[in-house]
Amino acid sequence: MKRRQFLHNAGVFLWLPVLESLVPQSVFAQSLSRSRFVMVFTPSGMLMPGGENGNWTFEGALKPLVDAGLRSNSMIVRGLRADGGTDPHWLNTAGFLSCKPIKIANDRPTECGKTFDQYVADKNPTLLRSLHVGFKPMNRDFSADHGGYSDRYLDTLSFRADNRPIGNTYSPQALFDQVFGGGAAGSRHIRALNQRRKSIIDGVIGELGSVKRSLSSTDKPRFEAYLDGMRDIEKTLSTNINNAPTCIPAGARPGPTDYLQQLQVMQSIVAQAFQCNLISSATIMYDDGVGDQFLVHPGGDHDHHGYAHHGNEAANMAKLNAINVRHGDLFAKFVGEMKTRGQLDSTLVMWGSNMSDGNTHNTANLPVVVCGGGAGLKFGQEVNAARTSIPKANLFVELAEIYGLALPVYGSDASASDGTRIGIKV
Repeated sequence: MKRRQFLHNAGVFLWLPVLESLVPQSVFAQSLSRSRFVMVFTPSGMLMPGGENGNWTFEGALKPLVDAGLRSNSMIVRGLRADGGTDPHWLNTAGFLSCKPIKIANDRPTECGKTFDQYVADKNPTLLRSLHVGFKPMNRDFSADHGGYSDRYLDTLSFRADNRPIGNTYSPQALFDQVFGGGAAGSRHIRALNQRRKSIIDGVIGELGSVKRSLSSTDKPRFEAYLDGMRDIEKTLSTNINNAPTCIPAGARPGPTDYLQQLQVMQSIVAQAFQCNLISSATIMYDDGVGDQFLVHPGGDHDHHGYAHHGNEAANMAKLNAINVRHGDLFAKFVGEMKTRGQLDSTLVMWGSNMSDGNTHNTANLPVVVCGGGAGLKFGQEVNAARTSIPKANLFVELAEIYGLALPVYGSDASASDGTRIGIKV
């Protein structure tokens, strides 16, 4: 049987996880190499006054990783710097994964550079290639005070080429249809099934029976867990959560359950897409590059961006820390699910931000953590603990070696790599 087996029923394609009994052993062994990449993004830095380590520690914003038993899968990388340009909200969001400058012109183009996730997708082709997820698109017009800047830079992490930005999916239902629906017909059928509150799994369960009978005793529990995971996702999608930003009434501030639940569902779909070998890379944005909504702190005096500009006031700094820890909890849940689904040994998951100290727009000592499984990398440690200033592009040069990518030089202009080794390998 082929490694990716699909079943078709009334226009719905259901992609199964990689199961040992359905795959030649040589192919299964190859799947354990590091061939997948995920970038998770938080805007406006962490609580890192002056670019110091601040709360970017295993006792601070990264404590959820420790609490989830994932410290041994996590590596903090210190001392990375990026060019802040005139405004790092724009430059270091769109340019985070390419380490190249954004193009600024009167016609406000959206042009930067091909991003690392897309190099990984090129190297490891899959059916859907990559997924890109966000909570909401940027909904403000900054043209008055940022002439020539495209606002799309604020909600774009991935570029397939310099002039080919890849947009995000903001609805859990749309993401579910994108991953598990077989084109337009499949999507229509999925929506019809949801309206009748009927599981997609139930629509093809007859065909699944013959597959289950052919599985080994080792694979049968994995297969059942896969089906349970799809049912859980569908059940969550049917509970009237905020499926799209337009569902939020004007002036309303969604409570933390809405925001967190929406992102958790979308993260779960991304994790399952990896398990089904549908994608080799993904990006997840916890907010746009500014952070201009009351997302994880309803009733607060400021939005996320406002608390990032805390003015060294203790109350505001405490609010920013709470936001960072909440994002840390979201991130730990995603890494934990990737581990539970058996995907962490073949994947590196990076979490970072467009600056370290949002109060001063400091782009030195950027907050970056890399998570994964297997041997060979310095998981459980702080790399470059002395905070020697090193271009962030140098990290991508070392990651490229792990992925088998021929990228000895990375980035350009003030953000280009300079040959200094960070030393993330054991």
